[in-house]
Amino acid sequence: MVEKGFDIEEEVYSRQHAAHQKLSILIGMDSFSYVIVDNQQQLLVFRSFSQPQEGRLHRFHMTNWQTVFTESDHLRQTFREVRVAIDLPQIALVPGSLYKPEAKQAYLQGIASLPTASNIKSDSVASMDSFAVYAVPGALEAMLDHYLPGRQQWHLYTALIPHLQQRTAKTGTAVFAKISSHKINLFVFQHGQLTFANAFPCVTGTDHLYYILAVMEQFSLNPKEVPVQIFGHLLPDSAIFRQLSRYLPKIQFLENNTPYQPGPKLKLHPGRFYLDHLTLLQV
Repeated sequence: MVEKGFDIEEEVYSRQHAAHQKLSILIGMDSFSYVIVDNQQQLLVFRSFSQPQEGRLHRFHMTNWQTVFTESDHLRQTFREVRVAIDLPQIALVPGSLYKPEAKQAYLQGIASLPTASNIKSDSVASMDSFAVYAVPGALEAMLDHYLPGRQQWHLYTALIPHLQQRTAKTGTAVFAKISSHKINLFVFQHGQLTFANAFPCVTGTDHLYYILAVMEQFSLNPKEVPVQIFGHLLPDSAIFRQLSRYLPKIQFLENNTPYQPGPKLKLHPGRFYLDHLTLLQV
């Protein structure tokens, strides 16, 4: 069973122009979303899906996302370019000077249990001279090969980290948090360099706050001095944001500053809702 989230399609969108459009897909353990942009860098479509709450036990449910592919007419089009980002927790960032292609599986040992029959992938993260090494379930890879055989594929961190690094002053410190109702991705930059990146499961708003404060304490960052910039599907009147703002006085929303701009319908929603897709389109 799949729960639908956003389903926004601009009036000017036409399936007949798919050959001139780009498709960006983000697949996670319990979330799936995609955007479509035209050759004028305008967002035309934004759709999102999630697993039901009772299914969120940190298991990868392949059949849920197969349903999205089979039922979505958008995804049956032939696009000029298809980009996919994998947002799964089995990932390690390895310095370029230490990276060896034949040791990819060893880099993930002890970090997280690997899905059965995983394929180990690696992406170059040029902005920090490192490699993102991550596991993709074999069944997911087979499904993507079937529906999107000509895609380009990366881990989400490969797209996000260079973008966030560009938004960090070279001599400054910044904390970024990608927030959803059930997970938080945290990134810490100091002196313009990434010093921390990790994801944590969250059940309540208190969990989001706990992880942010714990990471800031780990790096001796004062919440009264260091901004915490957040993005994802979070509204100012949500319970999560109200709690965060009580303890994080310099909290800020991170909005879209990419060349990609929303159409009239999408302008009604903050750009931080789909910022991860726009960073993927810039890889």
